[in-house]
Amino acid sequence: MFFQGRAWLRMYQGPVDDRQQGNLCRVRCFLFGVIAACVGLAANYTQVLASGPGQRPVWLTQDEWSFVQNHPTISIGPDPGFAPIESFDSDGNYIGLAADYIHLIEQKLGIRFEVVRLKSWDEVLRKTRAREIDALPAAANTPQRQEYLDFAPPHLVLPGVILVRDKVEGELGLTDLKGRSVAIVAGYVWQEMIEAEHQGINIVPVDNLESGLQKLAFGAVDAMIATLPVAIHVIEEAGIQNLRVAGETGFFTRLSFGTRKDWPLLNSVIVKALAEITAEEKQNILSRWIGLQYKSDPIYKSKAFLISLLIGAGIIIVVVIGAYVWNGSLRRQVLNRTRELRDKKNHLNAIFDNAPVEIYLKDAEGRYLQINRRFEELSGVRNDDLVGNLPTDAHDPELAERTQEHDLEVLRSGKVIAREETTLTKRGRRTLYTIKFPVLDEQGVVVGLGAVASDVTELKEAEDKIRRSEAGLKESQRIAKLGSWELNLISDELNWSDEVYGIFDIDPEISEGTTKLFYQRVHPKDRKLVAQATEEAINENKPYSLDHRIILPNGETRFVHEEAIVELNGSGKAISLHGTVQDITDRHLAESKLKESRELLRALADNLPQFISVKDTEGRFQFVNKRFEEWTCLDSGDVVGKTVHDIYPPEQAARFAANDRIALDTRTIMAQEVDLYYPDGQTRTVISTRFPIFSETDDLVGLGTINFDINDRKQAENARHAALLEAEQANRAKSEFLAHMSHELRTPLNAITGFAQLMVDETFGGLGHPKYREYALDVLGSGEHLLSVINDVLDLSKIEAGEVSLNPTEFSLHYAINDCISLIRAQSTDRPERIGLELSDQISNVHADNRVFRQILLNLLSNANKFTPDDGRITVISELDGENRVSVRIRDTGIGISSEDMAKVLEPFGQARADAQISHEGTGLGLPLSQKLMELHGGTLELQSDPGGGTTVTLTFPAERTVDEGSRKKRD
Repeated sequence: MFFQGRAWLRMYQGPVDDRQQGNLCRVRCFLFGVIAACVGLAANYTQVLASGPGQRPVWLTQDEWSFVQNHPTISIGPDPGFAPIESFDSDGNYIGLAADYIHLIEQKLGIRFEVVRLKSWDEVLRKTRAREIDALPAAANTPQRQEYLDFAPPHLVLPGVILVRDKVEGELGLTDLKGRSVAIVAGYVWQEMIEAEHQGINIVPVDNLESGLQKLAFGAVDAMIATLPVAIHVIEEAGIQNLRVAGETGFFTRLSFGTRKDWPLLNSVIVKALAEITAEEKQNILSRWIGLQYKSDPIYKSKAFLISLLIGAGIIIVVVIGAYVWNGSLRRQVLNRTRELRDKKNHLNAIFDNAPVEIYLKDAEGRYLQINRRFEELSGVRNDDLVGNLPTDAHDPELAERTQEHDLEVLRSGKVIAREETTLTKRGRRTLYTIKFPVLDEQGVVVGLGAVASDVTELKEAEDKIRRSEAGLKESQRIAKLGSWELNLISDELNWSDEVYGIFDIDPEISEGTTKLFYQRVHPKDRKLVAQATEEAINENKPYSLDHRIILPNGETRFVHEEAIVELNGSGKAISLHGTVQDITDRHLAESKLKESRELLRALADNLPQFISVKDTEGRFQFVNKRFEEWTCLDSGDVVGKTVHDIYPPEQAARFAANDRIALDTRTIMAQEVDLYYPDGQTRTVISTRFPIFSETDDLVGLGTINFDINDRKQAENARHAALLEAEQANRAKSEFLAHMSHELRTPLNAITGFAQLMVDETFGGLGHPKYREYALDVLGSGEHLLSVINDVLDLSKIEAGEVSLNPTEFSLHYAINDCISLIRAQSTDRPERIGLELSDQISNVHADNRVFRQILLNLLSNANKFTPDDGRITVISELDGENRVSVRIRDTGIGISSEDMAKVLEPFGQARADAQISHEGTGLGLPLSQKLMELHGGTLELQSDPGGGTTVTLTFPAERTVDEGSRKKRD
């Protein structure tokens, strides 16, 4: 351990009262200065041993010179928090040991280093690995860094130490840190070393050394590992006073110049430049920053350092013993060290000049023998002008009198005496805490005195602030109903703040807070919960935070919130609990009412049939109801905290977000009817209403959305609209039917009545006239036509009523076709040859209703004959397709049917031309009747037509209607 393993940051470990503790804190500053002076003395002594030849130019090869000329500027990345090795001052200038080395290398090589200032060492390493930085002035050589850096031999070797809070007792090694939290600056070599060799240590990476030391000082971590001189520097700068060095790590920071691995010439150039730095130059750098000189090995292992350390330690012992030890058994040592001090006046001067406190020595008559620089600055008097003078010769009468009175008290009593007073100095009115101690000879006779004065003005002001803060804290606790407590697990002593007594309704004048009294106040149903949390905290080092009930003496039940953390000793054993307790009864009751209201609103929202959501002003979902979950197929836990972009497709999400933004920006209610597709597979027509949500202070805090499903209503409206259209179409069909029927009925009836009237009137004489026979035939034809019309109407009515049944038999398809064509040809006496046949040899018989088939075929042939001009052509085709289905196709070259009339002609009473006077004779029942009769057979009727291009009607029977040997046997 550095300085023989003593915890030199903690100078005293015995029990002290508050006054003594304050004195010790002030003296630490003095001792730190004394130690620094001794280290400086060691460095000065060893300088002679390390001095070498004078400076000479750096010799480089041709390739190296070419590299230097081609790279006149090299970027370097310092560690911003590694003072005094390297850091930045308040003006942003790069300073420290490594910076001085950089300046020397610049002079020797004639190149310029460009400093890249970054926030942390971890960031420096990332930039270096990415080759955004060319070199590191002070980096430890590790296997990980060797992947991207070449390293020069170490030019600085620094020991690593373990820092702990001063209340942690004993010396520690790395093995003692197992299971403890240890702070290490992220990216430092310590982290790699310890992770590799001591995996049980819980490493806590920090951004820089100061933040790690602050965490340690405030108990956020158990220890910290750092480089000794760097840690000393940061502790001094930050004014941290409750830390000490507890042991060595056994590791050393060997700092080298690291260069880019793809630039090996840069590494060789740097190595040669470092080799040309003389011992004197190195010593000047070290003396300037830390007063220590390092060679290839740590200097405190060298013989020169040990000799110097003995000399410096002698001086330390003189001052420490003169300041604190008045035990008679040590007087001989004091006398010897005093004589040694006089013999080495130059060393004393160094100590005095570097001490951060005011120091002076006086003889037995109270005359000044020596004052340091800080005392000169404080008093405004130079050492040479003050030596040999009494206080009355140097100070104003009032101050001189007080000083002499104090001196005489020390000289007469031979005891250490301390006092605190406020006096006027060159720095204004300051409060000084002065410790005066006697200097004794070998016989124990007082031969002089020494004094250490600390300027505690800021400390006093801080103490005043602390007192005011404590008063403010007490008042704040009263207002917040928050108290603090501490339980000593060793003595079971429980200390409560005043507010805790108030919360538990206990008079501190009557009853003292105890663990037993505390548990008496805890509600019986909550005692197990509290006991379990306490047990886990003690046994598992597990802080707790919980709410529980207490019962006051008047029977009132209150609610409190407790939090506690555990304090461990050096061996990891829990020694105390520190916690807070807060009365949250009012908050609990308010939260209960709020929770009840929220549950009521949730129940209401979940049972509404509407889709409901609430978002904040940034578009993040805060609440969704059950209908939202059903429509989106998402749980509320997967939605809350997300935006529409996280749960909807991009296009839909963008539209929703835009509408949300409009409602928020305009602070108005928006309602619109939209069709939305949801993940549950439904496309819904909804009325989407967006409304802004305001706080009690009229601040916009969110946006609500209600989607009302109007699908059923829209379907009902569509159904009503369709029914209306159907009714209108039926009405038009009825009108057209009546027009057709009136025409169809009127024409033959006119003939019947007219010819009958002629016969009744015997216009041509008696009834035996041949003309009457002709008229009788016309009457018969007209009557048969009327019968046919009526039969078609009846057949269609029976089919729609489901009263028509088929009588299927096996018959010859081609025979039936020829019979029907013969009948049609007989009606076309002028050109019977215009009907042609294309019958397939593969077809023989079909199993269908022969009469119905003939009725269908006659209807279609009649239509074809009716609408085909005299010079046109009608062709009947039979086919058997690959699926054994029989098809009969009637194709004509008639007037055709337009596409808009195609559906119309397949409706009952529908005709392609509605004008009854110019329509061809017929009811318009032929095609729809034929289609329905084919459907009764399980077949189809298909219609294809072009205006002026003719019409083709295809009848297709299902395969089971085709008769072959196999189907016949199956049927039999």
